[in-house]
Amino acid sequence: MNKGIETLSDNFETWNDVLKKSSKGSQEYFNALSKTRSALSDVLDVEEDFITDDFVTSHLDEIANAAEGDEKAIDSLRSSMDEEIIT
Repeated sequence: MNKGIETLSDNFETWNDVLKKSSKGSQEYFNALSKTRSALSDVLDVEEDFITDDFVTSHLDEIANAAEGDEKAIDSLRSSMDEEIIT
């Protein structure tokens, strides 16, 4: 988990900017999404395949807070991920 938080902390501001401003079909967008999914898989302790593109884009604010070490944001992301895996 710490590795994922450290990765998010170091990079998410840039990735978030790309995800909000770039074209969804661009290589830059794909790379930012892929790297965010990878870091989140470490934070949430789930396989990267469980983290969908929609999950990332729907939770950008919580991910940004998690990147700052906000435990409530991390717990909220875990809860949301649990619901996504179950459904």
